[in-house]
Parts: sequence; C-alpha cells; structure tokens
Amino acid sequence: MKPYSFFRSYLEAVSNCCIFSFTGYLSQNMLVEMGEELQLNLSQDIHNNSYSRKVFSIFVEMAQNVVKYSNKRIIKGKENNRGYGTISVYKQNHTIIIQSGNPVKSEIVDVIQNKCNTISQKNSDELKSYYKEQRKIPKAEYQKGAGLGFIDIALKTSNQLDIDFIKIDEEELFFVFTVPINI
Repeated sequence: MKPYSFFRSYLEAVSNCCIFSFTGYLSQNMLVEMGEELQLNLSQDIHNNSYSRKVFSIFVEMAQNVVKYSNKRIIKGKENNRGYGTISVYKQNHTIIIQSGNPVKSEIVDVIQNKCNTISQKNSDELKSYYKEQRKIPKAEYQKGAGLGFIDIALKTSNQLDIDFIKIDEEELFFVFTVPINI
C-alpha cells in the first residue's frame, strides 16, 4: 500500500471513531488477545459494564465467524486454524457498530440469508424458543460450531442483523455483517 493510501485509511478510521480494527488471518488465540484490548478500549468509551460486556460478547461471536467460516484460510493442525477477514468496532453518537467481513463460498450464501431472514422475523420470545430448538439439531457439514451465533447476537441486540454480500467471483462472495448496539 502506498503511504498516501495508508494515511487515508488512518484518516477514515479516525473520522469514523474507530475503537478497534483488524484485517488479516485471525486465530482463536489472537481473538483472546484482541478481546482483551477491546475491553480496555471500551472501558475508556463506555462507562456502563453491562454494555461493555454486550459489545465484547458480540465482538467475540462475530470474530469467531471469521475464524471458523472464512473461505480464505491457513490450516496448520486443529489448534492453529486461521480464517482471513476483517473486524472493526466504531462508536457513532450513542451507538457502537461492530462490522465483520470475510470471503465465503457462494454455495452457503443462501443458507446464511435464509437463517438471518428467519431470525429477523421472530420476536424475543420466539428467538429464545428457536435457539433451544436449534441446539437439538445436528450441525451441517459446513458448520464448525453449533450454528447459534446469529440467534445469540439477535437476542442481545433486539434482532438487529444487517448482512450483505459482495461478489468476488463466481465461487466466492465477501460476507459483510454489521451489528449496531445502542448504548
């Protein structure tokens, strides 16, 4: 990256009130370190511990999506699995915005969209029931976890899931997941 472009990235982060941002290969171990840094940064900006915990919890869930589901990855044994993507936390007025992005295979886009659409149509009580139902269902081959992250985030944010896909090529899209949290 040329120095001027790099500087423009910095200015954009400053103007968007960026609290934390990372782009690159992300592992579970790195996630722990980043989480500690984020908590320290949040303590400067958010003086309510319950909001800080909520932001931290959602950040971890979204970062784990990058680690587990990014189509661009480095795999060196079971413990050193890294997914490539980006995750950022911004503060705008009385809202914290967490945004993550990573490449995904085109074949799972419909699965993600359908899951988010289903979640978006449910109220809080319905989401709690849906969460319990989904825990009982065996996970699909492409799932590396219990597949409950979207539901958990929706429960913590009053169902505010915002997803988008940007086409990379015929086989891959860039998945953008944005979660606003009112503080």
